Amino acid sequence: MTGGTGQINGFHFSEAVVDPLISLFSAGQAGVPVSFNFLNNVTFSILSEGAGNWGGGLLTQNGASITGWEGNGLLKFHGTFTDILFTTPDYEFYYGATVGALADMAVPPTAIPEPATFALILTGLGMIGWTRRRKS
Repeated sequence: MTGGTGQINGFHFSEAVVDPLISLFSAGQAGVPVSFNFLNNVTFSILSEGAGNWGGGLLTQNGASITGWEGNGLLKFHGTFTDILFTTPDYEFYYGATVGALADMAVPPTAIPEPATFALILTGLGMIGWTRRRKS
């Protein structure tokens, strides 16, 4: 993105996404901040921020806006979304964003024991049985 217009940008999802994440990179430069102004009263948190390829790292949040001075960071949006809309009113040659979501971890994957685990269990049970039989 280059920004500098009132154009509405956005991410559209083919199905509803719960608590999506947006990674911002190279937003602004030293002494020249740029902003992402998110629309529709969204709420989000800055999960992390730090230096990127060109240094920097500072992001500041003011309500539904993020301002960066060569800012890089990860934002977590709260709620369920099919669209996240925003404007980037400040011009800069290059800054960007990518979006994603965490997989549904409500049901953890079922662990399947390896064959060696079964062999070890059977060996242990056999040893217990052999020991008990010797004592009788």
